[in-house]
Amino acid sequence: MDYAEGKRVAELHQEQGRLEQITGGTDAARLCVARARARLEAARLADDEERWADAYVIAHEAYLGAAEATVLLLGFGAPASGARESVVTTVAHATLKPDTDAMAHAAVQGFLAGLAEAHPEVGIPTTDADDVTWALDLAGRAVQAVEAAILALP
Repeated sequence: MDYAEGKRVAELHQEQGRLEQITGGTDAARLCVARARARLEAARLADDEERWADAYVIAHEAYLGAAEATVLLLGFGAPASGARESVVTTVAHATLKPDTDAMAHAAVQGFLAGLAEAHPEVGIPTTDADDVTWALDLAGRAVQAVEAAILALP
């Protein structure tokens, strides 16, 4: 992990009012990544049952949980806002990029495009097994990177 780069990007978002500094971030990050791991397992169960749209959405929740855990680990919290997902994934990417490309902009955009297929405004979901395999892999790599970072803490 690149804590210095992650903190630099988080501070830029803090200056813009998109993040706030918090205390107890490490404990909160542990809880958040545990919840992300549980969501990942739930997504795998939905995949096993061939509920592709559900599996995709739940994998996205695990992915977002890993990003939020990264932000918490840096000592910041993201208030609820329309830009929350963009902010936490940008900070997570800056922090995790030496270890994984799971939070890269293209991956985030891919997830968002897939969400539109999983829950279209009109019609039936078009999410398939390949979409879910991709989502589970990406979310799994994100969760694993954050878990490893937490384990490496003194």
